[in-house]
Amino acid sequence: MKIVRNKRLKFFLFLCFLPLVLATCRRIERQVLIETGSLTTITETSVTATVNIIDLGEGITKYGHIVSRDNNFTVNPQQSSLFDPGKTGIYTSTINGLNPSTLYYLKAYATTSKETLYGRSISFTTLTNITLPTLITDSITNITQTTAISGGNITSDGGASVSIRGVCWSTSTNPTISNTKTSDGLGLGSFVSNLAGLTANTTYYVRAYATNSAGTVYGNEVNFITSAATPVVPPTLTTTSITSITQTTATSGGNITSDGGASVSARGVCWASTANPTISDSKTTDGTGTGSFTSNLAGLLPGTTYYIRAYATNSAGTAYGNQFSFNTEISDVDGNIYKTMTIGTQVWMSENLKTTKFNDYTSITLIDTDCPSSNWGSSDPQFCWYDDNLVNKDIFGGLYNLATVETGKLCPAGWHVPSDNEWQILEIQLGMTQAQAESTGWRGTDQGTQMKSLNSWLNGGNGSNSSGFNALPSGFRWGDCSGFDGVGISNYWWSTTEFVPYRAWCRSLFYNQTGINRSNTSSNTYGTFGNSVRCLKD
Repeated sequence: MKIVRNKRLKFFLFLCFLPLVLATCRRIERQVLIETGSLTTITETSVTATVNIIDLGEGITKYGHIVSRDNNFTVNPQQSSLFDPGKTGIYTSTINGLNPSTLYYLKAYATTSKETLYGRSISFTTLTNITLPTLITDSITNITQTTAISGGNITSDGGASVSIRGVCWSTSTNPTISNTKTSDGLGLGSFVSNLAGLTANTTYYVRAYATNSAGTVYGNEVNFITSAATPVVPPTLTTTSITSITQTTATSGGNITSDGGASVSARGVCWASTANPTISDSKTTDGTGTGSFTSNLAGLLPGTTYYIRAYATNSAGTAYGNQFSFNTEISDVDGNIYKTMTIGTQVWMSENLKTTKFNDYTSITLIDTDCPSSNWGSSDPQFCWYDDNLVNKDIFGGLYNLATVETGKLCPAGWHVPSDNEWQILEIQLGMTQAQAESTGWRGTDQGTQMKSLNSWLNGGNGSNSSGFNALPSGFRWGDCSGFDGVGISNYWWSTTEFVPYRAWCRSLFYNQTGINRSNTSSNTYGTFGNSVRCLKD
């Protein structure tokens, strides 16, 4: 009986604990686990992001991303929908139809048969809607044969930086950047473009251009015609006057005021002993281009008349400036330097001789004391300085007797004391008639004035020196013991032509006379007198 009761009790307890045991043994369901990934692509109207499915749980029927303009995802929410991934992993979805330049919030989601689960929320902003820039082309100015100026104005960059801008041009319509172009900076605003390398008398079409990340766009087209070709002519120039003249050198130059329409490739001065020298004669080479230049002449011959012209060469040829002439200096055996000048066909010293030696280096007797201790008046070659004062050497030159002149070797080699006929040639060149030149006494009109210096003559007796002869009132020495006379008043020059033995023709100028005196009667024609000497080139 006891055993039966125990069995009943155990069966009762089994029935009591059976529901509890059944409840404990029910299957436990798995939980879905997802994570919002990263943003991979953002455009003006779309976003692409990843979702990381870590655990599928009991199964995912749909998953993707949801986007909204607020973080509560209540304002115009949009979503992407992907279905049953089948396994865990990282998946990508894209949402389109977004607005440019707008702040959005995004999160991943996964839907099961019972619920929707979400990942964390992240924010992003869609890109600005980029378009091509907006611009206009400037009108054409400063048109030449080969150049012009244009440009443009970029009023909008289209939402992206303008990386290059300029103008492009062609001889055909609608030029592009594949044609000739300028590059004129970057960014918005106005710019100036310099067109070069154009062809004369040609129609060109021009457009401004601008490039951003959306591409290249062009402004309105304008056209123009380059200037007609101007024939190239030789340059225009002048010659600079001559300075710094020595026995063998001089300085000149020129000024090129127009290149004639083509670059000056060579310039300088050319010279010769005949008129109108060319570049086939002696010349300097002094650079290129227009403007002033200086030329140094070298290798000249002493006591020579030269003609000089500046020259300039371009593709049309060589042009020459105005012509100048000049005379180089000469020296005597003492080393005294003399300026020279040309009158007609004759080349004269423009100052009195002051040598103490003949041109064979033989000394001439110097008389430097007055009578009675001196031997002045001898028929031997003699000379002196005016007033026996060496200071007068460089002012007036020497005073020589006729015996010195008639040796034929008083002047430097290649030069000589002029004859009476050669004096007449000079006078006729200055305006005397033949009859006047052959007469005696005071002759002519203003020929003496043309020869006299600008100063040193007494009582307003100065001349114009228009001939360049530069005659000073050097005076003379008497042929006896009367000493010196005439400084400031007169001068006398020997000729080599005697009209009776030991008496030669002379020329003289006076302060109160405008003509020239030719004398065969005055005491100064006697060979014992001391007169000045001017040398004439052979």
